[in-house]
Amino acid sequence: MNNIIHFDPSFNAYNSHGEDIREKYTQINSDNFGYRAVRNTSDKWGLLNSDNDEVTPFIYDYIWDMSKDGLAAVKTALGCGIIDNTGKYILSPGYRSADPNHSFITPDDIDHHILVIKDGKYGLISPGFIETIPPIYDKLIYSANAHYKNVHYNFETGYIHACKDGKYGILKINGNQVITIIECIYDELEYFINPTPLCAYDKRYKIDCKSLFVGRRCNDGICIGEVLDTNGKIIDEFSAELFLIFAHERTFIYSTSKYKYGSDYHVIIKHFNNYKQYNSIGEYRGRYIDIIENGKYGVYDTATGNEVISCKYNSPLQFTTSKDIVPANINGKFGFIDIRDQIIIEPKYENAKVFTDGLAAVSLNGKWGYIDITGILIIPFNYDSRIVFRSPKQPKLTRNNQI
Repeated sequence: MNNIIHFDPSFNAYNSHGEDIREKYTQINSDNFGYRAVRNTSDKWGLLNSDNDEVTPFIYDYIWDMSKDGLAAVKTALGCGIIDNTGKYILSPGYRSADPNHSFITPDDIDHHILVIKDGKYGLISPGFIETIPPIYDKLIYSANAHYKNVHYNFETGYIHACKDGKYGILKINGNQVITIIECIYDELEYFINPTPLCAYDKRYKIDCKSLFVGRRCNDGICIGEVLDTNGKIIDEFSAELFLIFAHERTFIYSTSKYKYGSDYHVIIKHFNNYKQYNSIGEYRGRYIDIIENGKYGVYDTATGNEVISCKYNSPLQFTTSKDIVPANINGKFGFIDIRDQIIIEPKYENAKVFTDGLAAVSLNGKWGYIDITGILIIPFNYDSRIVFRSPKQPKLTRNNQI
């Protein structure tokens, strides 16, 4: 009688000696890197190779799939451990969990650190199977872009958020070692990246997008917030009720609301020890940021900490460099100004867009055209909608609603 309960449909039932081995096993798992985890009729697990020959003793209560490194996690009465493809223990049993298929990969994608759990605590085992992080942490948690159960990890940087006794800190994988970047002293600790796609996608904006950490901690009822660099150095302090929303060189912008809405929402811009408060700010475009007060727009210079244009315009100004000439709504008409707040092109248009390759779209009497940086009309006002570029030198025009 065939005793197989679960088996991989692609399984070849014969070993290298031509023997049908299906009667020996009650479960045969899928092939993983040339090996299958199987359970015999005595309810013990072992490994078969690609020829369906037994390569390990069948002494395990369970065996997980083989990893690409030729290792498999096993469960015994003593706990979990790790064996190689011959059944030799690489990591002796004693852990609640130890799975090489769930490992932390260093930024160079060379060294793998295996997550282990023992007595409800989390740790890491190095590629040399040494406890680089002893299992003393309540959690190893939260970082940007990957996670497994209670463990989150940033594959790009190697940072790990660790929780011990309810406090959070930062660890970092460095080759075969794990070093402490920030001690576990924070009640909250976040991995912060400036929230703008311009950092990654638009090289025109020379914005400093390096990562930071933002922590909050309380002592004797007094709570403070701290901004730390990736070496764990404190580079700014703030009220714990605020939220960091932007950082560039020595300028930090905080919000009174994490979600940037509500009647009480406003922003505080801090440059060294100088503070300025506004109703809101515009998009993050680099050195210059639009500031908004009472529905009017101005410009703040994050490099110097100065308000270079006061909040008096009716539209966003969108400066990215000191050489820009940008459209500005002046008393209901659009003109163009520079970073010195000097009018370069008189306000006479119904609408205007930023310059691209020396040309800017402007509208007059319901029609659109293009001007150059001196204000000379290059493309007449003959079009029903704004000119849209297919490429920097090839505009797509609409005239009488025709493309």
